[in-house]
Amino acid sequence: MEKKYRIKLSSEERDWLEGFKKGQQKIGEYHRAMALLKADESEGIGPGLRDWEIAERLGKSRRWVEKLREKACAVGIE
Repeated sequence: MEKKYRIKLSSEERDWLEGFKKGQQKIGEYHRAMALLKADESEGIGPGLRDWEIAERLGKSRRWVEKLREKACAVGIE
């Protein structure tokens, strides 16, 4: 199935998200940052992980990842 919402981060967005450190941020913010980095399909990065892979690695549901992708695309991360 083709992904409806694709995440393509700019280098600035990627650098900002990579700056999130576990323990220094709220755990929810950290998980969202890590999920977006894992979903990134920007040129030179390669294909992002599938939703179920991200969910499994972060201990979240696949629906949580789907909703995060949708919200990220709504605010212009694409």
